[in-house]
Amino acid sequence: MARIVDALVRQITSGQFSEGERLPSEERLAANFSVSVGTLQKALAKLAHQGLIIREHGRGTFAARTRRAPAELRYLTFRDRQGRDLPLFVHVVSVKTVRQAGPWSEFLKADAFIRIERMINVGGEFELFSEFFVPEDEFLALHNLKPQALERTSLREILREQFSLPTLRVDRRIQRDVFPAKVTSQLRLPSDTTGLVMELLGYTTNDKPLSYQRLFIGELKAVLVVSQ
Repeated sequence: MARIVDALVRQITSGQFSEGERLPSEERLAANFSVSVGTLQKALAKLAHQGLIIREHGRGTFAARTRRAPAELRYLTFRDRQGRDLPLFVHVVSVKTVRQAGPWSEFLKADAFIRIERMINVGGEFELFSEFFVPEDEFLALHNLKPQALERTSLREILREQFSLPTLRVDRRIQRDVFPAKVTSQLRLPSDTTGLVMELLGYTTNDKPLSYQRLFIGELKAVLVVSQ
């Protein structure tokens, strides 16, 4: 299965399949790789989990349209050994109301939050896991947005346009820490994995805390460039 995944990743990230282009049928792909349809479907399921393809019942499988990270991630650039920027694919995992305490509650000073979880695939090489928190009482309308809007549009841009709350400053903190079990499960890493954790503290007018984001970077297989 790894051979199929690697081959399809290369085809998608190289542009052999254009954004939104329909891939060949499962039967044809299985024949091309000389595997069963069941094995091919497992490979496609992994690519869908990574956000590289979109599978639509009754329509087929399509190359993901999202090739760039939303604006809140664009200060992070990943480059290969030749210095070329790697494309990023964003996939929404969940949008939920949460009430547990954490660094987000300490920063945002609220009791309930909307948490948006996303997977970010970096050029088919490795993945990041993102958590984005805002106070629920101020942003209930976020529950009405479709996942596609959260994949193709900057969350901070949504806060600015729909709630008139621009992000005027973002403080960043980076440390090495043990990943929570939920994160290692999503990234398919060993339960005791330690990696880079980046916290992004967003402020709006009058220096009011607006959003809290946490990025988990497990296997860094590229050069990470952090811009101002």
